[in-house]
Order: sequence, then structure tokens, then C-alpha cells
Amino acid sequence: MSRFDDLPGYAASIAPLIDAVHLGVLIAGRPLGRELVERSGLQADLLVDLRYVFPARPLTRRGLAALYRYNPFDDNEIGVQLAQGTLVTDHDGTLRATPRALAFITELYGLHATVTGEMWAGHAERLPELAGLAG
Repeated sequence: MSRFDDLPGYAASIAPLIDAVHLGVLIAGRPLGRELVERSGLQADLLVDLRYVFPARPLTRRGLAALYRYNPFDDNEIGVQLAQGTLVTDHDGTLRATPRALAFITELYGLHATVTGEMWAGHAERLPELAGLAG
């Protein structure tokens, strides 16, 4: 029996490792992230939080509330994003990232890619084996 025969169980067993790598990248990238935010001149907390959402699709207010259901959200943050030109709203209040926001998020992705590459450089010989395990 392959570990992939129980894919949900396998995913659950490696989730803590994925979480640790993800957190490691975020922590290692903090100095570069702060530099990016400072250089951009943006109030970027919301853009960083929603970096996985805005490049993929617009976000309704209901969707925003669902994302922040366990974490208090200050609605004034939307006003800040609108004022600095990183978000626009549709007639129904749906939030869309502007090219300025998407450029910031793209640069943030690049920063994370650089940090990830640096973190994994010492393990380059193991990557083919790990890729093989992933299928």
C-alpha cells in the first residue's frame, strides 16, 4: 500500500512540516518584507494578508468577513487601501486589487521565492528525491 492510497491521511501527516517550512520562510523574509513595505510607501497589512486572494479574484465584503471571522477586522483598513490606490470597489462593494496592489504582491512573491531558495540551497541534492515523493 502506497502512502498515497490514503491521500487525506498523508496530507494530514505532512501538514505540520509544510506549516513549519511556510512559517520559516515568513520569518526569514521579515527584514526584506519590511524593506519592501517601506520602499513602497504603502500601508500593506491587508495586501500581505490577502496576497493569495487578490491576484486570483475579486473579494466581496461577505467573503472578507468570512476570511476574518476569527480575527477582528477594522473596516477603516478598506478606506486606507482605497485612498492609497491599491483597491477599488465595484458598484456592489466588491473589492478588486489595482495594478499597484498586484505589483506589490508580485514583488512580495519574488521576495518569498528568494528566501525559499536561500533556505533550500543547502538541500539541493535532496530536492529530486522530495519531488519524487510528491509524485
